Amino acid sequence: MGKVSRPHQRNRDLFQKSYDSVEMTNEEVECLQKYPHTTYVLGIGEEWCPDVFGNLPVVARIASYNPEKILLRIFATHSKTASRRRTPTCRDLRIQHASRTMI
Repeated sequence: MGKVSRPHQRNRDLFQKSYDSVEMTNEEVECLQKYPHTTYVLGIGEEWCPDVFGNLPVVARIASYNPEKILLRIFATHSKTASRRRTPTCRDLRIQHASRTMI
């Protein structure tokens, strides 16, 4: 792994702290584990963004309870793929919920 700059390491630490601090009741965890619908969650951001290291870890923690049904994908805003075209929309991704396509 390459050398990580101090601000980026700090943000990774904040990400991990946010992830670890998510508190859920046993009932909430059980509900997530039994969630029957396939749900696609898309996160777009950069490591330095407060929303990424503050809010995205919460979504990641929720998805971790049912990774077969809650599918989280994270893309960097300025990645080579994202920079070639505009930010993907739901229409681009053809997000599906259960048996119907939501566009």
